[in-house]
Amino acid sequence: KPVAIHLSLEDCITIMGGRSIYEVEYRASFEKKSGKCTAIDAKLYCEAGANYNDSAFNGMLTAMHMESNMGIPNLRFECFAVRTATPAVTWLRAPGMLQAASVIALIVDEGVSGVLPDYLESYKSSLMPKGFMNLMGSVESTDRNISIIDDICNKADVGSLEKEIEVFNSANKWKKKALAVTGMKYPMDPAFHVNSCLVNICRQDATVQIHVGASDMGQEKF
Repeated sequence: KPVAIHLSLEDCITIMGGRSIYEVEYRASFEKKSGKCTAIDAKLYCEAGANYNDSAFNGMLTAMHMESNMGIPNLRFECFAVRTATPAVTWLRAPGMLQAASVIALIVDEGVSGVLPDYLESYKSSLMPKGFMNLMGSVESTDRNISIIDDICNKADVGSLEKEIEVFNSANKWKKKALAVTGMKYPMDPAFHVNSCLVNICRQDATVQIHVGASDMGQEKF
């Protein structure tokens, strides 16, 4: 007979929550002197679970966001949804988009880590520069991909952190620390993300409360 199971929200999250699992196979090339990534050829396999659920659209979002903030002149990737004997997970924020940004950041990081003495400069050489045309045919109009990383590193005083890590690692045989810088580019299309704005002015003290849904449904800013 047909059976219906009603689980608690906590059990549902345990069984079906979280992000889709991705496995990646790739080949990449880098310039020896600068560490700049010149080419990536990757295959992304998304675990879709027992049914495809949202994985098809997930793969499309992965493809749209694969470049992230990297300016790779030769980039090719394929996305595959793989059916497995596991529950299909539900969507989390930025489905497929965060995985895509993580994948390309990981590839670049593995290519420059431990090869050149200045990790940060090697990483920045692969960032999308002004004038770079991405796979969607859009031209980068600013140098923000690089300038924002510079600003963050200056505010965090990365140079001092690197010295602290070096001292710590020399004093500890088994326990080690490391430092990495990772950015991502997340495009927002005003034609797609069309949402309203609610402004409340409280009568008692004239406090202004603003609810903005401009970035995504469900997000509120005050």
